Amino acid sequence: MNEHPRHIAHLLGKYLNGTIDTAELAVLQKWRSADPENEALFTRLTSEAYLMQSVKEAQELEQRIYNKIAAEAGIVRTAPTGRPGKKGVVRLAWLMGAAAVVLLVIATWYYVDKNSSLQGNKVVEATIAHDLPAPQTNRATITTDDGRTIYLDSARADLLLAAGNVEVVKLADGKLLYKKNNEPVNGTLRYNTLTNPRGSKVVDLTLSDGSRVWLNSESSIRFPLAFAGNERLVEISGEAYLEVAHQSKVPFRVAARGATIEVLGTSFVVAAYPDEAVTKASLLEGKILLKADDNRKIMTPGQQVLINAAGELRTNPDADVYAETLWKDGIFYFGDSDLQGVLRQLARWYDITVQFEGPPSKERFHGQIEKNIPLSQVLGIMEKMVKGVQFTIKDKTIIVSNK
Repeated sequence: MNEHPRHIAHLLGKYLNGTIDTAELAVLQKWRSADPENEALFTRLTSEAYLMQSVKEAQELEQRIYNKIAAEAGIVRTAPTGRPGKKGVVRLAWLMGAAAVVLLVIATWYYVDKNSSLQGNKVVEATIAHDLPAPQTNRATITTDDGRTIYLDSARADLLLAAGNVEVVKLADGKLLYKKNNEPVNGTLRYNTLTNPRGSKVVDLTLSDGSRVWLNSESSIRFPLAFAGNERLVEISGEAYLEVAHQSKVPFRVAARGATIEVLGTSFVVAAYPDEAVTKASLLEGKILLKADDNRKIMTPGQQVLINAAGELRTNPDADVYAETLWKDGIFYFGDSDLQGVLRQLARWYDITVQFEGPPSKERFHGQIEKNIPLSQVLGIMEKMVKGVQFTIKDKTIIVSNK
């Protein structure tokens, strides 16, 4: 088994903080059993003693980093008093939380140091008029082909819809499941459209063939309640991560902004937002055939292909396809993104608009930020990454100005 190290590290983090799901746990277990060295590494990294020592070292590093920042910024901070608690008792959740905070501080310092954004010996902070929290609920809707609309945030965890040989169920954890019985599909296909608006959490959907789809904010997918015939065709706008159930005789096809992705059974990400210059297809496992106009390309795992408005295909040699999936796990990923691209991600997640006062900065962004924090904290981190940029939140608008 040849899992990407970043992917295994991400799964290990989810294992430690208790957010790993069944499918992800299975991947981690396969990696562990594939090589005795993997199992030894897993045992060491998850031991309580190792975690205690790691956090202690990270805290010492954080203190050194803070001292350097404080000296440059003219800030004086009293020594930390530490976390109260019973002697000898280690709380794993706290250890992981502390480590995450320290890593955030270290990442922030990296950008501060790299971009010299401590202007005038003052630590920059986002100007807040009205802060905006991260989305707390899923505000997605299902629209049926006869015009009915089902609002998921107000629907109970129960049977939402029964149509022909398919039942649509909302599970207790908010996931959507299309359950098909063994009867054949007769007549014309019936379609649903799942729409996830701005300011809404990611939707987790299982189609009637067993394929699983995660739908990002400001995205939609149109699909038949039950597939029939010699293909499985869905239409996507925005961004989705798909794990396609294998059916060797019935290809699965995704139509997105004039391009078609054809698969037999695989895991991939498609990003087809109308306000982006290119459509991106990123392949994690399996093989897909990508078609746009008269251009075709067979993709292999680890590849990302960009499709422009003219239907031209270009491989992105610098892509990290596993990082392209982080949005479904609550992380913004900025892989060599410009300021406008980063702000488009924030606009979709926090349901805001962006207003520029002056020309946008040409700085590039690399790294990742948690999606579950208020907007002001995200902008505060970004101000440390970019030279001479200030963000002001006013109502539901980010005002970007040059200092």
